[in-house]
Amino acid sequence: MARRLILFTGCLVLFFFANFTHVWGQDDTSGALVSSVILKQAGLKRLWQNPMPLEKNEKVSKIYVTDKLLYVSTDKNYFYAIDRKKGSIEFIFQPAAAKQPLLGPTFYEGKLLFMVGKKLLIMDPALKGITKSKQFDTLADVAVFAPVRNTDFFYIASDDKWLYALSSEDYLRQFAVSADNDSMINSIIADDEFLIVSTAAGNIIRFDLKSPDRIWQRDVGGIKAPLKTEGKWLYVSTTNAKVSKIDMKTSQNGWFMDFVAGEKLTTPVTIGKQLIYQYAGKKGLYAIGKQTGRKLWQLPKATGLMAESGSISYVFEKPGRLTVMDNKKPVKLFSVNLANVDIFAINTIDEKIFLSDYNGRIMAIGTRE
Repeated sequence: MARRLILFTGCLVLFFFANFTHVWGQDDTSGALVSSVILKQAGLKRLWQNPMPLEKNEKVSKIYVTDKLLYVSTDKNYFYAIDRKKGSIEFIFQPAAAKQPLLGPTFYEGKLLFMVGKKLLIMDPALKGITKSKQFDTLADVAVFAPVRNTDFFYIASDDKWLYALSSEDYLRQFAVSADNDSMINSIIADDEFLIVSTAAGNIIRFDLKSPDRIWQRDVGGIKAPLKTEGKWLYVSTTNAKVSKIDMKTSQNGWFMDFVAGEKLTTPVTIGKQLIYQYAGKKGLYAIGKQTGRKLWQLPKATGLMAESGSISYVFEKPGRLTVMDNKKPVKLFSVNLANVDIFAINTIDEKIFLSDYNGRIMAIGTRE
């Protein structure tokens, strides 16, 4: 009910509610997601905590971190835009109905891109809502994941196993590409220099930005995880238990040998300052040197990186612990209890840690001075 009031009675109510919950979150101690005593043990402190006005039976599903805002999504397709510094709810939007399949978001110049069936949706945080809705009836089938954009094109992968390039100006189709083996395209990298796709069969193909011409192709084994990039480097996590580092211009290897994880990889790497982090199921979390491709450490119960601070990595371990790793030695310094935490953000922008439970208690944590 509270959220409906926010959504439909205007900006004044939204402003009041956001600031009211912020004050409540700062002053509350009895409902703290993680106690201040526990945080102090890890050299951390609570920056803010706020409750989200979720509906009955609604749960938080994911936290996305951007420069200014957190976007917290729920299982009913609501997104809460939260000020990273203050913790206040700036606005709320729902790109699709609660049970409707929603793909995305991907990000382009601060805007969020979604696909619902054959419809493209663009959310502009400056205007606090969906500012563009475009139905692509010329697509042969529905999209299979969120659109990716560069200056000239939207790239949309369809269930018919083709990738369509649509003009960013008039949304008209310009060209389409596919794999020779009719494998499903499952990841796209697109900027103003490279257009690279992967397929479920393990093909990595670089295409010309403005035509269906191929520049190179490599076959690395099955791929389920999205591709990740940094600078000129492409990181590929494969179902044959390897992580590859590839020069996007030449297709040459960036490491002497691929990193072998010993488990099928279905999630992508997280790219930190000096390390990359790969979750490998039963093998846990690996920290891998960017330059060497060699293991620095492995935590069998860890599932992901939360943040880095200099040579320190903050890692989430099952069933609910924050573990602090010193990457210089390397050694585990200590762990603290996060028993109430269900969701953590992967933050590679700065040192802050963002946590939530399914019920919408969201907390920001920082290092002590």
